[in-house]
Amino acid sequence: MTRSLRWIATAFLVLLVGAVVCWWIWSSWQLSKARRAWLEAYPQLAGEMSRRLASPANETALKLEKEAALLGLNWAPKSSPRFSELAKSIPEEAEKQFSAVRPALSKWVEKQLGASPSDEGVVPPEVAAFLQSHQDHITTLRHQLLNDPAPHWEEDLSAGWAAPVPNLLTSLAVVRILAADALWNIQQNNQTVAQQDLLAIRRLAQTLVDRSELISVLVGMHMTRLVVTGIRQLTNPDASWLDWLEGLDVAPNLERSFVSEAYLFAFRCPPFPEEERKS
Repeated sequence: MTRSLRWIATAFLVLLVGAVVCWWIWSSWQLSKARRAWLEAYPQLAGEMSRRLASPANETALKLEKEAALLGLNWAPKSSPRFSELAKSIPEEAEKQFSAVRPALSKWVEKQLGASPSDEGVVPPEVAAFLQSHQDHITTLRHQLLNDPAPHWEEDLSAGWAAPVPNLLTSLAVVRILAADALWNIQQNNQTVAQQDLLAIRRLAQTLVDRSELISVLVGMHMTRLVVTGIRQLTNPDASWLDWLEGLDVAPNLERSFVSEAYLFAFRCPPFPEEERKS
């Protein structure tokens, strides 16, 4: 009787394992079928995928992360092993300084960018002290953004919903520091440095706008808006700003990001019927 039960249990276990394996094979086949159907229905998805396969962070991005750490910021993507490694190298005092000044800095930047050029608000003492004490690091960040190849953080559209995304919150924090530095230099009548700060923000914004994921494009658009409002504060902006404003068009980038989002659905969803695509 005991031997019979063992045989029954063994047979049941074999059947269970076989069922799981068959289910996995069937699911993989269905997933592959859905992806092929999407790519056949929307050929532009194939081209987008071929341009957005796995690419690592470039040297500029890594240099920016190390420099931002000296300001108390962790700029590494949270999904990357670099995030925990970089956290160990951030000076504790710098982290405390930025955490303390962050609310006042953000509030002042938003207020000043929304004000008219004649409505000059005095920079809060704690913000001025932070900018003065970290001028070397801010200057280095600005120089790297302006003179090094454009930063690129890891990207992999083929990873689906698990695709890596830049550390957008820290990117916004860096932009606010540069914007505060620009406004501070404007008040000191240092228009050249102020314009360089805005150019650095513009280049970082373009890096995000050029990515595939929609959230990065939207954050990059927000940064671009900060640049546009910052130009209004300049006493004598360079003529090249007008050329940039006239050519500013993020619609193609938005369209591409929507195509990328559509590709992600190819991993989980069947394509829309022909009649729905035409409608």
